[in-house]
Amino acid sequence: MTDSSCSVDPSGEMSPALPAALCLRAVRGATQLDADAPELYAREMTRLMQALLEANDIGEDDILTVFFTVTPDLCSDNPARIVREAFDWRQAPLLCGVEPAVENLPPRCVRVLIQFYSARAQRECRPVYLNGAAALRPDIVEASAPAETR
Repeated sequence: MTDSSCSVDPSGEMSPALPAALCLRAVRGATQLDADAPELYAREMTRLMQALLEANDIGEDDILTVFFTVTPDLCSDNPARIVREAFDWRQAPLLCGVEPAVENLPPRCVRVLIQFYSARAQRECRPVYLNGAAALRPDIVEASAPAETR
């Protein structure tokens, strides 16, 4: 089910590039790394993003912006750089920030928020949490999700 009230592009103008059924949506994901090692970081970021893109049928042209946060103990690489290179993205705006160092913060964790245009209803957007990151949002992680996404 789509919301036809979302037929305006971000500038407020009607756009032939945005069919009337497309609306701005957002989806979250996260992964927890076993170590702060560049090869592991690259592999797990690629795995997380691939899972999010596939689960939500997102292509680069659908993306408004992608925002990553990392825990302060991850400093061997930048997830925005990893994703830009792994997916050869040249247009999608990617940004990374550091999570505040608060008590009980899970170690070596990368979170991502993708804002994108889609005909899907927001309730149909599927978050992806890998490698123990499901503990961040047990309220939304589906019991039916494949074991590798929990």
